[in-house]
Amino acid sequence: MRRAPGGSPTERPRAVVILVALIALSVAARWYVTLQTLSVAGCADDACSHTVWVTFASFRGLLITLPVLSTVIIIVRGRRQQSSWWAPTACIALLVVATVTAVAVIQTTVAG
Repeated sequence: MRRAPGGSPTERPRAVVILVALIALSVAARWYVTLQTLSVAGCADDACSHTVWVTFASFRGLLITLPVLSTVIIIVRGRRQQSSWWAPTACIALLVVATVTAVAVIQTTVAG
């Protein structure tokens, strides 16, 4: 049995709720990585400091890109009456991986 395009009537609100969660997690992740970046005071040389700031700048760019990408997918797929809840969910997974990676790079750089 095939489902109608777009899934259930709760499909778009579900995607929007997950998108709001993505935005909230992005703010929390930015705050956390910003605090980790303050450890740059422990750097012994300019290379360490440079690596930490490049990591932070790249991470900040990702924090902007993920919600925008997710919003575009929700809008485009919503107009086509297709399911879109997976877009913000996948972006949340990418955000978690990026946060863990950024923190690991910063801590490793400062410690080494």
